Amino acid sequence: MSRLPARPRLRNLVRVVAIGQTQEHNGVRVSLLALEVYDGGCVLSARITSDQFTDFQRGIFRDLDRFPLRVWDDRGQDYESFEGGGSSSAGPDFYEAHPNTTLMPTLEPSATALSIEIAGIAFQFRDTNASITGAPHRTPGDTIRGPWLFHVPIPASP
Repeated sequence: MSRLPARPRLRNLVRVVAIGQTQEHNGVRVSLLALEVYDGGCVLSARITSDQFTDFQRGIFRDLDRFPLRVWDDRGQDYESFEGGGSSSAGPDFYEAHPNTTLMPTLEPSATALSIEIAGIAFQFRDTNASITGAPHRTPGDTIRGPWLFHVPIPASP
């Protein structure tokens, strides 16, 4: 039985690379905000928004389920991604999520660019009316297809 690699321990912040790029496909906007670079890995901060994801009157929302990434740099290094924490909120005319994704290994020091591909984003349905325990009832949802493909220049380290 193979064992999954342990998540990196991200303790010592090396630098932060600002990204600030947004793309929209099929009514879903993905903004990549920043890449936090630590000595043991990286954290990619993103924001996902849409104006079409709620049935607010009935208490049914789409909620982020999976945000799979493929990440590689211009030196040929592939980065493994681990979905991390985040938050989401919805209202009558909006949905937004703020996922954080851990990448390992840490950023290759000689890299001058990253490519980040999101083929699709999986959602689940959250029904706030169907709860027996007080927690919203969640059911499998749909996948919104991209692709969202970002090319991120990496400035030289100071």
